Amino acid sequence: MSSDHGNVVAFGTGRGLALVYQRAKEAELFKELSSTSVLPFNEPVECMDYDCHRCRLVLCGHSGKLRMYTVEKNGTLNLVWMKDEDMLIIPRSVRFLGKGENFLVFGLECGTMATATGVITWFKPLQSSIGNTYLSLDENWLLVDNLTKGFDLYEYPRPSPSESFPIVRERPYVHDTMFLEHGGRIACGSNHGKVYLFCPETGELVQRLVHGSRTSMVQAVHGCSMADHHLLATGTSDSTPDICIWEKKTKFHKDGLKVYSCSLVSILMSLNFFMIAALVMFWLNSKGISFDLEMVRKAFTSA
Repeated sequence: MSSDHGNVVAFGTGRGLALVYQRAKEAELFKELSSTSVLPFNEPVECMDYDCHRCRLVLCGHSGKLRMYTVEKNGTLNLVWMKDEDMLIIPRSVRFLGKGENFLVFGLECGTMATATGVITWFKPLQSSIGNTYLSLDENWLLVDNLTKGFDLYEYPRPSPSESFPIVRERPYVHDTMFLEHGGRIACGSNHGKVYLFCPETGELVQRLVHGSRTSMVQAVHGCSMADHHLLATGTSDSTPDICIWEKKTKFHKDGLKVYSCSLVSILMSLNFFMIAALVMFWLNSKGISFDLEMVRKAFTSA
């Protein structure tokens, strides 16, 4: 979990701890703000999500235990409620919905998604296991790593996929997926050193990005968009892991700038032409000479 500006980061550990770190202004390193025991010592924190509207943190343990905390500015976690009854699933990810009114919990092997506000309100089994998930910003589309054949696109909350993106997989390890370019592309990791970019509307494979060797596990995928370019970060989990940053200039920026520049030049040329024509017409009239606008235009353009 991280803040919008990336200066506060929270993560869970395999020993039931939740840690909050903060980076000071103009500093490179993060410092620890708090370390809170949120689960029993032998239970890992599987997933968490942050509600920026109410400054709350929800997290899930390996056995399905749920915790809700408020996060103070100094990093202190204050317990709001806890649910210790096992959910009979291994939570793989959790996502707040809307303005934090409720949240989704996704089960690993059973492929179940459940919505909750401390009490489970409904379960929906998907048609595959769930290795990883990504919910679009408008919360209308859900990306799922199905752990076997690739990735599926669901129209949330429907339990059947509307599109599938096949990627060959030898081992059922989890891989990240997410929407890029304001929803215009889908990025998917793999276990053979490639990142796949798909078009969500057609299901077409648009591009392959090579990262690492044929055996590299590209499990981390994340991106963002700016006014003039898109960025994609991919990370491997090899014995010597590394991160690649990919950049794509936006057509909107280049075309828009080009069109704007041409339009501006045309306008200036037209204004200059009519100003010159007006001066020439005034001078010719003062001399009693007939005025031919087309003659002036040809003389102007030939010059």
